[in-house]
Amino acid sequence: MNGASGGVGSYAVQLARLLGASVTATCSAGSAEFVQSLGAEEVIDYRRTAVLELQERSSIIFDVASNLSFFKTRRILEAGGRFISLLPSATVIAGFLLAPVLKEKCTFYIVKSVDRDLKQVAQWLEEKPLETPIEITYRLSNVAQAINQLERGGVRGKIAIVVSNGTIK
Repeated sequence: MNGASGGVGSYAVQLARLLGASVTATCSAGSAEFVQSLGAEEVIDYRRTAVLELQERSSIIFDVASNLSFFKTRRILEAGGRFISLLPSATVIAGFLLAPVLKEKCTFYIVKSVDRDLKQVAQWLEEKPLETPIEITYRLSNVAQAINQLERGGVRGKIAIVVSNGTIK
């Protein structure tokens, strides 16, 4: 999984593990312990080892960070493996269109709510095998600071905005 420590990646690591996958994740060295605590079995510092330099092939490459090229990642995908992106870039769309003639597959996802999936996630959140890691909480009056922090990057998990005087549990 490329980009495992952010808001989407922190959920994706946990969900992959809950569904039985073995997760190798990339993040900065400073986030390695955090990503391991989410369930990643192996964590790679992307600043020291580029994803494309990995020797081991993967059945799935989930590019949460949306900064990889499908065509460049094909060499580290197993035959029949799948490259998944959340952002339909030109290379992802080309890979998707060429999928019928390639042994590796390329997919991008547009979020679509499915009732049974949402119920399962809600159950996992309630029972605690799935957690929402919150790095920092801002009051609604400080939402500009929260947006600035997101734009700077490096947020582990989520940033929460408190809308009322209540507390986040």
